[in-house]
Amino acid sequence: MNLAEEINRLIDEIGKSGVNEGTLRSRLFVIRDQAEALERQLADLQAQLRNPPPEFQAGRDLTPDAEKVLTWLFHRDDVPSEEIRALGFSPGMARHHCDILLERKMIEITTMGVTTDLGSSGPRFSLLPKGREYLVRHKLVS
Repeated sequence: MNLAEEINRLIDEIGKSGVNEGTLRSRLFVIRDQAEALERQLADLQAQLRNPPPEFQAGRDLTPDAEKVLTWLFHRDDVPSEEIRALGFSPGMARHHCDILLERKMIEITTMGVTTDLGSSGPRFSLLPKGREYLVRHKLVS
């Protein structure tokens, strides 16, 4: 039963024989406790609306994995692609996320990959102002 129905029942029972003050008082205490709990829940929800979690903020259009790469670059300079793969991505997925971030001009290639007789290394990346702005605007870094 919801609060409004319970309140209407109490109003209807006022003055009827067989309903004593103690019964009404105890039911009103229950209603008050429920109302206080709902007010706390409402206040919590209103606070969430004022400051929504980053994943619900408007304009947040990168995948969580692309944001992970961006955040990693926020805390480091001149990051090798091998380090990005070490975040848990296959080589193809690491390239995919970097391609998206490069296309959006959030990161740049600071050094191209090199292949020699001794081996090869992938490109190195750094964060651009647009990438920093995205992270700060969406409160993904502090």
